[in-house]
Parts: sequence; structure tokens; C-alpha cells
Amino acid sequence: MQTLLLSPIEQILTVLNSVLPLQRKLQIMNTNLTENVNNFAKMIGEGKLLEAFDTYYSDEVSMQENEAAPRVGRDENRKAEEVFVNGLTKINSIVILGVAIGENYSVLEYQLDVEHKDYGRINKKQVSVQHWKDNKIISEKFYYDTATKLV
Repeated sequence: MQTLLLSPIEQILTVLNSVLPLQRKLQIMNTNLTENVNNFAKMIGEGKLLEAFDTYYSDEVSMQENEAAPRVGRDENRKAEEVFVNGLTKINSIVILGVAIGENYSVLEYQLDVEHKDYGRINKKQVSVQHWKDNKIISEKFYYDTATKLV
């Protein structure tokens, strides 16, 4: 059996050729994540909450409000979103204040000013953190001041 000896340059090229496809794949994944997060934020800002849910949330999604127990599963979370959205009587504004994107996660900060049949006027800042897998949100946690009075 004959062993093949590679020169140092050939060794470097071999390593680069094995790494570059992975780097390209990560770059494509990052581009997809950035595009998805920006589209998601745009939909939220336009008040398309259920459409954003249907487009970007996974079947196994876990959603949590502050330190409350998380809701798990697409069906349970979709129902909770429907209850909130269907109770809205007016969307005064939803303003995206900031977006941050990391490796498989995103953070949105926004000002929510809506009127709800059960809660009255809600005018608050909120931060949500999403974790992504396969271009879908697998978990999301909302952070907001629970002492903020409804207007």
C-alpha cells in the first residue's frame, strides 16, 4: 500500500476545500435568518400578527410571557394569539424600535399601542427574543413591565 504525501500547500488547500462549503452554508443560513427576521419584524410592525405566526413559528414552538409558564406547541400558541388578536378593536401603532440578530436568535424591541375589548388601551414597550431552527421560531419569550398601567 502506497501512502500519498501532500505538500503543505496541498494540505492547506484540502482543508480549505472542506471548510469553504460549510462556511458558505453558514453564510446562506445567516442570510436566510436575517431576511426572515426582517420580514418577521415588518409583519409585526404592520399588525399582521397571525400571518407572522403562520409563516414563522414551528410546530413545536414554546412561547413565554415574562416568567409565566411557557405555552408549548403550535396549536396552543395559535389559539392564544387568536384570542389576543380577535380582541383587538384598534391598532393605533406597532413601532419596531430595534432588531438584533445573532446565531440562530433574534431580538425585537417594539412599542405597542393597541385597544383591546377586554384590556382597554395597551401602550407599552416590549422586547421579544426568538430562537430559530430551520427558518422557524422554536421559542419566543416576551419581556415587558407588568406594572405598566393600561391607559
